Amino acid sequence: MAGKRQHDLSHLLLRGFASRCEDNKVFAWQFRINAPPSDIEFSLRDIGPSKNFYGKSGQGTLDDLITFEVEPRHTEFLIRARRDHAIYSPADEKIMIDLVHSVTLRTKNFRDRFENLSHVALGKLEPIFTDPDKVRRWFINEVRSGSTTGDKLLTAYVEHRYGAKASERKYFKWKKRGEFAQWLHTSDSEELLKKLTTAVKPHFSDVKNQLPELAKTSHNNSLEKAFHLGTENDSPRYKRYMQMRWKVLVLKDEPLILGDVGVLQYERKMRKFSAAYDGIGGDMILLPISPKLLIVGALEDTGPLPSAAEVNYHSAALSIHYFVASRHTEKEREYRKIIGSIALQIPEKWSEDILPTPA
Repeated sequence: MAGKRQHDLSHLLLRGFASRCEDNKVFAWQFRINAPPSDIEFSLRDIGPSKNFYGKSGQGTLDDLITFEVEPRHTEFLIRARRDHAIYSPADEKIMIDLVHSVTLRTKNFRDRFENLSHVALGKLEPIFTDPDKVRRWFINEVRSGSTTGDKLLTAYVEHRYGAKASERKYFKWKKRGEFAQWLHTSDSEELLKKLTTAVKPHFSDVKNQLPELAKTSHNNSLEKAFHLGTENDSPRYKRYMQMRWKVLVLKDEPLILGDVGVLQYERKMRKFSAAYDGIGGDMILLPISPKLLIVGALEDTGPLPSAAEVNYHSAALSIHYFVASRHTEKEREYRKIIGSIALQIPEKWSEDILPTPA
């Protein structure tokens, strides 16, 4: 991977879905969103590359860390598992956790989803924070709900009006909520809100323009921290994976595909799929490693295992750009039509809990 053409899904993982090998080159079928299925297989070298996706390459860089430290930890296991999935050693479970954890975090799918949600959040915030009336209503709602933001707003008001010591008295501060709401309708606050919204407006455009670079920087900083040996145990996701039991299982009803989402999360009771990076609520984790083999992590051994068709459907629907397959049939062409159909949906809970809604 080292160099300018950096891949968010490793060649070793993609190799499991090879359609053929020729002159030391490995090929697979790639099905891309909004593009008719190609009649030509793609070299793995040309599947999912991004220029300097992890930043510049070279000694001590993130690209170097992934290429020479992270990926080699998985090589022997993947080769052996594809030869005989029933061969296990006690160390294999930790290797599977490390592989699944790294694939979950490093994809372009993950970065693009973060960037898209940030755009959506800014789109919802901009009409609120550039309108004095909407800002006023939002301030009042926050104070009434007792949120952290509302408490800070009320504290600032009481400090300004009655002094810092008064703001430390919780009951006194709580009684001033109605007074604060009334003050927000005075001419003094009107002038202040106009200045605030006028000053904020140009910053939204600046942030929107900077989002791709901000997403890249934030993502790469997180990856560097997560991939250094010994630091992954600090991650809540990694700790949850450590609680699971891991196996390589065979699914036979149809050949598996690999979406750019990489790892899937599955809630067995609700039969609900999501990207593995979307919280840590699922009780089963799934990573296809070949057309027949699936790495499975589960909190309990009981409960239904999804079919290959279900895994494939959601691998395609939760992908944003493409999936790869070892064959090119009507089934894969049908899955191509649903690429991205779930990937960029805004989680209902995320929308309700994080985005402010004016009254």
